[in-house]
Amino acid sequence: MKLAALRLILTQADLAAMLARVPMPLSINGLTVAIEPDAVVIRGTYQMLVPVGFESRWIPSAANGKAHAQLSDFRAMGLPASILRGKVLGEIRGAVSGPVSVVGDSVAVDLAAILGRYLPLEVYLRSIVIQSGELVLEA
Repeated sequence: MKLAALRLILTQADLAAMLARVPMPLSINGLTVAIEPDAVVIRGTYQMLVPVGFESRWIPSAANGKAHAQLSDFRAMGLPASILRGKVLGEIRGAVSGPVSVVGDSVAVDLAAILGRYLPLEVYLRSIVIQSGELVLEA
């Protein structure tokens, strides 16, 4: 079975609901998501000796039929934080599996594998763009 065309529009509320379903390590809390004109922004706190507020900016794209989110900027308490960036990426890497993976600074989601759990579909994601505060995925 092949899906000839798909246009999926995700709002900020949709992304927040999906993010809430992802099992996060105890060290990451209070996550919020915002769709800005150039990136998806996720804010939260990372528990060290004290909670440290962070902001991460993710650039969405489609490659090899998968949805990707490239971590373009990571700040803790308003300052660039490369050490904490690596720790948070490591925590995410440990929390995901199956159709979701972390490679370098990117999170990849295999939508065909997710949809394939429910229907025997072939889906090839072609593009992801940000439009008016929404993510538009086209396959």
